[in-house]
Amino acid sequence: MSVIKSIKGSDQLLLDDFRYRRDRLVWRCVKTNCKGRARHDGNIYQMYQDHICLAPDPNEIENLKMLNYRTIRIFRRQFYWSNNV
Repeated sequence: MSVIKSIKGSDQLLLDDFRYRRDRLVWRCVKTNCKGRARHDGNIYQMYQDHICLAPDPNEIENLKMLNYRTIRIFRRQFYWSNNV
């Protein structure tokens, strides 16, 4: 389980290789029309509604993690230089 940033900068939850977007108090699958949901009870994240979309591509998830890591590093570097110049 991890939380990453989407391309637009919003939080996305990675749970069991599915991606979720925050929807009020629950997380919804990012795939259009998918019924997959997850919720956080304060300690753990749990899926509570099954997905109807295709199984996630492991390569896509790894690419998203790497892209997210690079984006955070670039942002921190730019923030550091703009505040220390």
